[in-house]
Amino acid sequence: MFADVGDEWFAEYVQKAYEFGLIDGTSATTYSPKENLTIAQAIKLASCLHSIYYTGTAGSFSPDTPWYQPYVDYALSSGIISSPYPDYNVNATRAEFAVILAKALPDDALTAINTISNNQIPDVLISDPYGPAVYKLYRAGVLTGSDSDGTFYPDSYNPRRRRGDYRPHGRPVPAAKGLAAAAGA
Repeated sequence: MFADVGDEWFAEYVQKAYEFGLIDGTSATTYSPKENLTIAQAIKLASCLHSIYYTGTAGSFSPDTPWYQPYVDYALSSGIISSPYPDYNVNATRAEFAVILAKALPDDALTAINTISNNQIPDVLISDPYGPAVYKLYRAGVLTGSDSDGTFYPDSYNPRRRRGDYRPHGRPVPAAKGLAAAAGA
């Protein structure tokens, strides 16, 4: 599939996510797993997850210029994002990705399976702008944190190899027909 994925630990997840239309390579033969996820890529993934949940497919997004415009339009019209971003090519922080991802699926697809008290995550307060999204994803088992304390690191970035990892913490989301929501731990 992608020459730069080979037999890496995330290869199976990248392949599944690619087959479901959730992610793309950076070219026909490369995935660029060490590059960070951009806002545009996060919106594409969330738009496709939303479409899978509601229609059973990743959607028929018509090619456009720039490539991400159909996904942005879909995300705006479906409430995944509330307003346009000034630059879609910048890296998405983990906080930005969590907010986008949490809005891709309805609450009944992200029901709580973990008991995480408000303000229990060491570096995320429920009152932070991204706090409710992060807590929703932790409680649903989509995110678990980056260490034994559950630290989130909201201002750090997401390597693309993590976006293919759709089952690191085990919680499949019914919306994605057996795939779990993108993990960010």
